[in-house]
Amino acid sequence: MSEKAKTFMLKSIHYVTLVGLFILIIPAGINPVFFYIGIILFGIHLFVNVIDSSLSKVKISIALIISFTLILLGLFKIFF
Repeated sequence: MSEKAKTFMLKSIHYVTLVGLFILIIPAGINPVFFYIGIILFGIHLFVNVIDSSLSKVKISIALIISFTLILLGLFKIFF
């Protein structure tokens, strides 16, 4: 995959998750399922930002652990 295509794909995921988070702000106060979907989207957003950054290995691993924790927490709360 070319660098241009990779950058375009990461930016598209970045902006789609941001739009999804903004759309879910109001319904999240009414229904907790929307809040948990927002947590999953935030975890994906954080994951994409970490992949695109040039941080140290320790900071990248900490951010990835946090993003996976958010995604798994959201999935767990939705299904259980």
